[in-house]
Amino acid sequence: MKSSAHHAVAPRRQEAHELLSIRDHVLLSFFWLSLNFQSAALLPIIVPLQVVLFVAPGGVGSSQQAIILGWMAGVGAGIALVVMPLAGLLSDRTRTPLGRRRPYILGGASVMIAATVVLAYTHNTALFLVMLGIMHLAGVITNAAYQGLLPDLVPEEQRGAASGYMGLMTILGIVGSLAVAALLLSQVNVSLARSAAF
Repeated sequence: MKSSAHHAVAPRRQEAHELLSIRDHVLLSFFWLSLNFQSAALLPIIVPLQVVLFVAPGGVGSSQQAIILGWMAGVGAGIALVVMPLAGLLSDRTRTPLGRRRPYILGGASVMIAATVVLAYTHNTALFLVMLGIMHLAGVITNAAYQGLLPDLVPEEQRGAASGYMGLMTILGIVGSLAVAALLLSQVNVSLARSAAF
């Protein structure tokens, strides 16, 4: 009886995890590209430059700037350390018509986009730091849920391939992020040179 029941259940499991096509792999991993595109240059390059503009402007490497950056790094690490496992645990236990992971992914991504828009236009130091914290919090929640989505949707025999696509998208996101950062920084240098000339 047990073996026949096992054989009856096994096909259903295989049907629930149909093999993914290349297009499926690309679409499923595409979010890694966007996450890394946003974060690879934002935190290590763009944010410190913004801090230089907001905190003790006119100087670089002041103690005030170092304190702000240190606090930002510490708070960001603390958020990731505490929130990521909690968000993953909650997504395991959530039941909605959209599934258990998608509400966290959609909600987190929406908050990240909104916070990024505010960051792009604000000239207020306090608002900049608050929006940066909110964006980081939303990114951690989204990341935790998204990592759980992959084993939910990828058949066991294709998880190696899925990891490869994830790695590819991660590299493309990082390269694209650094390329855009380099372009923005070159424009900043040109603007500074022109203002100095006049």
